[in-house]
Amino acid sequence: MNWDAIGANGELVGAAAVVFTLAYLSIQLRRARSEYTRNNARELVVRNNAILGKLSDDPELRDRQLRGMLDFEALATEEKMVFSIWMFTWISNWEQAFVDQKEESFEGLPLEAYSMGIAEVLRTPDGRKYWQICRDYFSSEAASELDRVIDLSEQTWLDRFSEN
Repeated sequence: MNWDAIGANGELVGAAAVVFTLAYLSIQLRRARSEYTRNNARELVVRNNAILGKLSDDPELRDRQLRGMLDFEALATEEKMVFSIWMFTWISNWEQAFVDQKEESFEGLPLEAYSMGIAEVLRTPDGRKYWQICRDYFSSEAASELDRVIDLSEQTWLDRFSEN
């Protein structure tokens, strides 16, 4: 065998190694992206559980939130602020998931169901007032999507959990 044949064989082996490496990297990137998109959904669940956990554990906060949904205007200024911060936090978490989903960086959680939970609060008589006041804090695209979900039904959180 001459040196030209040995060189050609070496180039062939090198090319095969490059193709193998590129295929391996492609598989690893796909797996990493999939894990990233699932992590985005997991993080939303963790943040949502923290928000709702506070509501569940704190009777004063729970009472304020209920009164905010029923009669936002009757809340004292400080109570309006707390209600608004709680709602803003909840909606901004949803908005980030909405953006992630549009960028195909979100999977593993039905975002529509999460959206319905927020919409059920915003459908309450004074949840609607809050939404009218604070809607502009969110991107127009996300606000329009939340409007769409709100319009899908008339059911509120209060309806879902009432004693009827």
